[in-house]
Amino acid sequence: MPELPEVEGARRMVEDCCLGAEIVEVLTKESGGGPREGLFDEKVIGDGVAEDSFRAALLGRTLQAVRRKGKQMWFELSGAGPLPLWHFGMTGAFAIDGKDRMTYKRFTVDGQWPPRFTKAELHFRRDGEETLKLAFSDPRRFGRILLRDRPEEEPPISKLARDPVEDLPDADDFSERLVQYQAPLKAVLLDQNRLV
Repeated sequence: MPELPEVEGARRMVEDCCLGAEIVEVLTKESGGGPREGLFDEKVIGDGVAEDSFRAALLGRTLQAVRRKGKQMWFELSGAGPLPLWHFGMTGAFAIDGKDRMTYKRFTVDGQWPPRFTKAELHFRRDGEETLKLAFSDPRRFGRILLRDRPEEEPPISKLARDPVEDLPDADDFSERLVQYQAPLKAVLLDQNRLV
């Protein structure tokens, strides 16, 4: 399962490779092989977002920043319109064509292009450079791709507690928060709405 280090690693990979590049193509049919090949995955690309709406929201916009809070990640893009929010679920991952694949404890994203179970593929281009291909794959379909006008102010991100990497509480604050709960310690620590 992708945890904070893997999600942060994915954020950095996209930032390092795609920052400042324009989205010149958006593919939304599942590709790479699998039983849903050629179909739009309305479960992963969620909240009732239609295929054409998703494509129109991203096409022609430039990646200005890649942000993360907890295990939620979003792209800040140029121009007006909603922003894509990514959650990897249990087996979701990004892959960039020609770059090393993400590796989790129990699986590695395959080396073919596009990776098996690709749900969305974005093509980025900077002036005079080759196209970069970014794929989001998710074999188990627990990941989500959402569109949000202001990701930090809307669910699911607005419901998250502090980020343990970017906004770590000091020991006193952490202790004060921890004693408020009657639940088992592990349950409290794993609840991203409480402590993250």
